[in-house]
Amino acid sequence: MPLTDNKNIILGDESDRTSVTPHTAQLLKDADATYLFYGDGTTVGGIAVDVRPSVTKTGTYTFVRKDEGRLVILNTSSDTTFTIPTDASVSFPDGDTELHVINIGSGTLTLAGASGVTLSGTTSLGQYNRATVRKVAANSWVNTSSVGVTGPTGPSGPTGATGPTGPQGATGPTGPAGSDGSDGSTGPTGPAGPTGPTGPTGPAGADGSDGSTGPTGPTGPSGPSGPQGTQGPEGPTGPTGPTGPTGPTGPTGSVGPEGLVFEGAWNGGTSYSIDDAVTHNGNSFIATAAHSNQEPPNASYWAVLSAKGDTGPTGPSGPTGPTGPTGPQGPTGPAGSDGSDGSTGPTGPTGPSGPTGPTGPTGPAGAAGGFGTPSASTGPIGVSASGPDSAKVFAFTIPAGATGPTGPTGPTGPTGPSGPAGSDGSDGGTGPTGPTVLLDLQVRQQGLEHLLLVAVL
Repeated sequence: MPLTDNKNIILGDESDRTSVTPHTAQLLKDADATYLFYGDGTTVGGIAVDVRPSVTKTGTYTFVRKDEGRLVILNTSSDTTFTIPTDASVSFPDGDTELHVINIGSGTLTLAGASGVTLSGTTSLGQYNRATVRKVAANSWVNTSSVGVTGPTGPSGPTGATGPTGPQGATGPTGPAGSDGSDGSTGPTGPAGPTGPTGPTGPAGADGSDGSTGPTGPTGPSGPSGPQGTQGPEGPTGPTGPTGPTGPTGPTGSVGPEGLVFEGAWNGGTSYSIDDAVTHNGNSFIATAAHSNQEPPNASYWAVLSAKGDTGPTGPSGPTGPTGPTGPQGPTGPAGSDGSDGSTGPTGPTGPSGPTGPTGPTGPAGAAGGFGTPSASTGPIGVSASGPDSAKVFAFTIPAGATGPTGPTGPTGPTGPSGPAGSDGSDGGTGPTGPTVLLDLQVRQQGLEHLLLVAVL
């Protein structure tokens, strides 16, 4: 949001407004708050137009024209009067002027009109009370205030019974003797005492010569005052006299001026009278003229009682709550891909031998005949014979042939369970080399009786 020194009104949202410091000749219209903010050259984002600049007074004061745009504050412990001047002195606009006043001192603030000015509503504000005084016509003002009407004084309650006399306190310590005061002047000579009775007449003495009269001696000084005696104990408190009769109740004071009438939240379908109060959008308003369907803050019909305060700072984060219970187990995930085949395990032990098959049928008997010693037609095979031709025994010496090609590997059977590992026995000695494979074939003359193959490894 660019700013210039030119006088202008700037439109934007809250982030635009709070990123700049508007000049004193600029207004910002916040689309988020739908409200106007004015600049003072120092406040980031500007100041809401309903937050007035303030001036503080400490004594008697008469309103001036500039007060219609600011908050006048009284701060003193003395009772003080603020006066509304006549139109002839200050020409406040009729119907379009409001004076906002607040008393933060301990003294009472009295609002008064100059001679010729009519002021309706509460005129006395205690500490921390505020008022809005609106001009409704020429030299005619209405005072709306946060102070309610004072009710009449209730009757005095009955006098409580006299409490019992408390115990006598202990005698205090004797104070120090005062200093010896100066001697007072000699008092006047007291009157002469009565003449005593005449004594008996003595014998007449010789008439001596008269001596001269001696001077009167001086009066001796007064003796010092004696020390002050100790103070005697205080006597007991006398009994309390009877309670006098209760005086008559004073007359009821006059009823104060009528206060506002609270009507709750503003409703467009309700008809409102003067001094009806409503709430709307977080603010409170009082009706200054009878009407219906005039939404606050229409200044022709409503005066602001109290404006919504700013949002307080965010409080500190609360402590972390306890860990919640463990949730139910989730469903089993899909099966993973088939891993590669492991290496082939060791060959399992040889299974038990199957049962011997049935003996095949005996072939037909061959013709009897003799035969000589056969010979080998291939390879280095040795042949020897013994016995008659009708019952020869042949001995074949067959050396081991070359190893044939390895056949294809069959499919791997399932691995059997591993048996427990046996203890490792001691190695036996190497046995002797076995004989060459011997094939014995016995053929009887009467026919082929049996074939015996013995393999010794």
